[in-house]
Amino acid sequence: MDHMPPTPRPRGGPIPHLRRQTPDIVKLDEGDAVIRAMLRGLSLRAAAGALGLSTTTAWRRYWLVMDWTLPAREGRPRGPIPPQRGTRACPSSRPWLPTLDTPPLRKPVVDRAGGLDVVRYPDGRRRIVWTTGAIARRMGLSRERVRQLTHTDGWPAPVGKVGSARCWDADDIDEWIDQHRPDLVDGPIDQLHHARPIDQPVDETAQPVERATP
Repeated sequence: MDHMPPTPRPRGGPIPHLRRQTPDIVKLDEGDAVIRAMLRGLSLRAAAGALGLSTTTAWRRYWLVMDWTLPAREGRPRGPIPPQRGTRACPSSRPWLPTLDTPPLRKPVVDRAGGLDVVRYPDGRRRIVWTTGAIARRMGLSRERVRQLTHTDGWPAPVGKVGSARCWDADDIDEWIDQHRPDLVDGPIDQLHHARPIDQPVDETAQPVERATP
């Protein structure tokens, strides 16, 4: 008589439903309940018993809420829900909190946002930047003339590069125009590249604004 090989035992544990992941919102609610119970004078063990949690789970939930709210207590954005302490994702100490542990910007950084080149400042501001080509369109001048202006005294300092081309904060350029070339304040303006805070949606299909004929 042939013997059948033994059926492999599932590796999910004797009670598979205990391996299901608890939603983060439930974990936060439990952690908040643990904190409230401890503020009423209960010990961690007593709070866990009152809430039907193990002491280990109550400890993890407590620190989940404390870690998640730490950036806000330090005046920073709260950020995503971190992993729990004492788990494989965070076996020891405090988890990494991106909005708190990421080094702040020390100088302006130029990157892309909404299909436009922008500069991000250390204080959180974001502004559209112009290369010499965009400045030339704004002022109605040739690129060569704009390059000459960039070497004159009083011209704003560039904030970075787009590719290999230098770029300037569009607000700084408009301020320079107001002070040094007021005759160009109402000059040709490319609506898409005009200075504005980019916290508002930018219509990338916008057409250049035509000057009104006097």
